[in-house]
Amino acid sequence: MAVAGTRVFNLAAVLVGVGHAIFTVPLSKQDVPVVRNGRTILHKTAYFGDIFVGHPEPQAFKVVFDTGSGHFILPSADCGGESCLLHKRYNRSLSSTAVDINWNGNPPKSLRPKKRDRVAIDYGTGSVTGSFVEEVVCVGEPTRADVVLKNSEHCMQVRLITAEEMTDNPFKEFEFDGVLGLGLDALAVHPGFHFLSQMGGGRQTNNPDRDTSKVFGVYLPKGDEKGEITFGGHNPARVEGELQWSPVVKAELGYWLLSVTKVWVGDDELDFCADGTCTAIADTGTSVMGVPKVGLAQFHAATSRPLPANAPAGTDCRTVPGKPIVFELEGGVQLRLDAMDYTRRAAKAVDGAVDGDGQREKCIASLLPVSMEPLGPKPFMFGEPLFLKYYAAFDASQKRIGFAKPVRASEDAQVV
Repeated sequence: MAVAGTRVFNLAAVLVGVGHAIFTVPLSKQDVPVVRNGRTILHKTAYFGDIFVGHPEPQAFKVVFDTGSGHFILPSADCGGESCLLHKRYNRSLSSTAVDINWNGNPPKSLRPKKRDRVAIDYGTGSVTGSFVEEVVCVGEPTRADVVLKNSEHCMQVRLITAEEMTDNPFKEFEFDGVLGLGLDALAVHPGFHFLSQMGGGRQTNNPDRDTSKVFGVYLPKGDEKGEITFGGHNPARVEGELQWSPVVKAELGYWLLSVTKVWVGDDELDFCADGTCTAIADTGTSVMGVPKVGLAQFHAATSRPLPANAPAGTDCRTVPGKPIVFELEGGVQLRLDAMDYTRRAAKAVDGAVDGDGQREKCIASLLPVSMEPLGPKPFMFGEPLFLKYYAAFDASQKRIGFAKPVRASEDAQVV
């Protein structure tokens, strides 16, 4: 076991060039139904892949690759809460490459829990609290003890947070063990914890147009397909035509934030974004589409439609025709969500006094109200619905996101 502050060996030197090679990690999907009054109204989903931590005997974990956060977090063996006990926990004593560190990368003065630096990270409805470790991490497949680490392009030395406390919501209900944050560097507690920079070995380049070490591509599956995340560039075999790029704005905030210039619902252009203040976070860790809280009522009104009177009980509202929503981003990129992409499964009983037809069931959009003032007064959130429609390439070097129609194993695949 390594002594705090003492490196067994320095992997940073032998892993120079990590990120040049493209490699792909398969993604599995888990659905968690949200039930109200005995009816499933929607599903919360998570897409996760394999990572391996430590050497010479790598510990296997399933992690969500989350563009909406900035840290790599795993449950610690020191965590005794139920949300930790239900998952694989990282045991740093089993690894010869584990190094205890403080938030700034320096060795702690003491390994006593109350003397070490700790951090609390919020995740929407939940949070984690933990300490810091530097460790060997392999993405997608393990490196065996008989393989020289410098020949394994998917392994690197990274800083991670080992969680000693994890809230039940949302971690207890999902199968994944941890979260691998793929936000921009400003989201990390310290630049040394930014995963994409560590993948590039801290390498700087004078030609960012050719630097793909900080590029990754996301493909989410439909039906029984496997999804994937590709590092070191995007997977051209998954892209139909050319990627259409839109620049990230306010990159200093750390989010994959885009400027939304126009919005249509059906054939009607809304004046909601006419003042130029609309933005959108591209967040692979969110199950639904988010709209600005100040515009929630307007978007519900524009997208809801009555459930047909002759519809059988339990009709899936996603099959009821409705208007598409089209977003135009800076750079002229247009992204379209059809009614089946954004609609909640179950109809909702609403007061129809506005249109004079009394109370009836209507099909409504599954929308998350968003209010994050630093991002602007009107922030949207592009989550799973959009990534099911488009392949997305995230370029942290040039601060941009590219979108394209995905090439699927079967164009007949349906969302379930």
